[in-house]
Amino acid sequence: MPHLKAGGAERVVSFLFNQMNRSFFDPHLLVIGFENEAHYPVKDINVIYLNKKRLKSALFDIVKTIKTLNPEIVFSSIGHINIYLGFLKIFFFKTKFIAREASVYSKSMSYNKKKQLPFSLIKNCYHRLDALVYQSTDMKNDFEQTFKIDPSKGNLIHNPITLSPSILAKIPEAPTSPIKFLIVGSLIQSKGHQRVIDLFEKIKINFILEIVGDGPLRVQLEQKVAKSKIRNKVIFRGIQKNMQQIYSDADFLIQGSFVEGFPNVVLEALSYGIPSIVFNAPGGHKEMIVNRENGSILQENVDDIKIIEETVTYNWDRVAIQKDAFKRFGPEIIMKQYEAIFLHVINA
Repeated sequence: MPHLKAGGAERVVSFLFNQMNRSFFDPHLLVIGFENEAHYPVKDINVIYLNKKRLKSALFDIVKTIKTLNPEIVFSSIGHINIYLGFLKIFFFKTKFIAREASVYSKSMSYNKKKQLPFSLIKNCYHRLDALVYQSTDMKNDFEQTFKIDPSKGNLIHNPITLSPSILAKIPEAPTSPIKFLIVGSLIQSKGHQRVIDLFEKIKINFILEIVGDGPLRVQLEQKVAKSKIRNKVIFRGIQKNMQQIYSDADFLIQGSFVEGFPNVVLEALSYGIPSIVFNAPGGHKEMIVNRENGSILQENVDDIKIIEETVTYNWDRVAIQKDAFKRFGPEIIMKQYEAIFLHVINA
């Protein structure tokens, strides 16, 4: 991993590392970044921090570590590291390389301002990998079409529930006024915070909108809210470590992302029985949200305000929402899928 700062891929990979069955696997976690920046706990002697700022300063150390450990599998997440490991496959042809992708490539690139490697090189590196893990059907289809990846290399595995919410014993009381809406995510353009704020300026219900997360757009978003008529209804919380309390206090989650992989924040909200409102976007939304069962999907050319008002007044069964989330995305289920792929790749 590049680091263990707050982020979806970091959360999932650290969770996989902690939960992996040690009777079958001997996992080691190599982190390029700094130990003192780690947001997610990993308690194991097999954790290596390179304490480097970026990948290019850690290239030699990664090669050295792989040579020393001589693993059967190298598993990575985050695009630029996956590409580099595809290149390394040339030198470690006996080692199996598996990459977990984090977003719908063709859509997410429109929000990536960094200089990219030549497309032909990226494509070649992906083709060298032994297997890929996709979080959503949209992601799988996009990668196979964009890079002409052999479908047999692809594995669809949704993200697991990584928090441990208390099981709801009864249906909570209906939301009281003001209704608390929650946004969780990095304050970057692709997360669509601006369009959520624009939408909430138009709705008539009494609400509080809590925004959890930080990022380069924070000042801009705060200024936007300060000039709006909902300035007393929006609260910027920054990064929070006690997300259990944040989710427990929320009535609804709303997410404005333009593109996603398989958003952990929606998954976490559902695991707390929280109905979730999401914008229709490439990624895993359509595989998570079922209208009138666990939330609502805002569609283009549809009255978003009306949908939100109907969502708020609907009689949600939060116990059923939570049970469904664990039935489909429980940690034991997802862990078995990952471990099955690791064993399959080793024996292939």
